[in-house]
Amino acid sequence: MDVLEEKEHGAREIIREALSDVDRLFVIYKGDRPGLVLLHMLRTAGDGSTSIPVVNLQFLPIPGGALRFMDKLKRMWALELDVFRFHEKPDGGRYTEDEIAREAALVLCVRGAKRVLTSCTAAFEGGACSGTGQGHVEFRPLSGFSGEDIAAYAERHKLPACSANFEERDAMAAMRAEDTGNKELADRLRKLGYL
Repeated sequence: MDVLEEKEHGAREIIREALSDVDRLFVIYKGDRPGLVLLHMLRTAGDGSTSIPVVNLQFLPIPGGALRFMDKLKRMWALELDVFRFHEKPDGGRYTEDEIAREAALVLCVRGAKRVLTSCTAAFEGGACSGTGQGHVEFRPLSGFSGEDIAAYAERHKLPACSANFEERDAMAAMRAEDTGNKELADRLRKLGYL
């Protein structure tokens, strides 16, 4: 068993633990590659479908290709997908990790979540893969996965890919926040669906 297989096995054990009580269990999907890996692992842990409600949080303007990909994924994998779009910040900046966590906690509170699966790759304090906070128990099956592990998993399992490159989208948004004076470029990006 190679290192990635060991990490996969550990992640599946955490998913099984989370699935031991599905009452008010939700999955957070931010439209990123780690989230796609988590959804795939969740599907393969069960009967090939994902019967757990998936909450998709969208904090940046999402390119049309990415929205079409999520719709395709919803149909292909039979996801119960709830989309929550957050308004662009008045200053045009990016949401901080704390702001994202606070907004996500509010969404989950409204939904009555008791348990949540996330694609966060960082472990909790002390190296734990689950922890309590924000009114629910959070499970992080991918804790300990690197970016290379995520890419290798996606390649090994031939996961569907989005035509809109997420890293490119994030780079464009960062550039927009840094250089709002370049109106011509901003207009072109807006026409392409990035802004």
